[in-house]
Amino acid sequence: FEREYPLRLQAVRQDVADGVALHVEVTPTYYVNGIKTTAPVNRETGRGGDNLPVNYLDLAIRLELKKASGK
Repeated sequence: FEREYPLRLQAVRQDVADGVALHVEVTPTYYVNGIKTTAPVNRETGRGGDNLPVNYLDLAIRLELKKASGK
């Protein structure tokens, strides 16, 4: 740990900065072509942060792939 920590610290800081820039509130947080698929967290209740159900996430990915292919 003592040897690796300083070597990894900059990458961890970059990950944190990226998460802040993308408004990531929970993990995992998924994006499909730049569209966040994770519900926002309600600061008062602490609820939210849920991801789309798998079948909806799969559908969103298929739709984006279809749009990208022009079909």
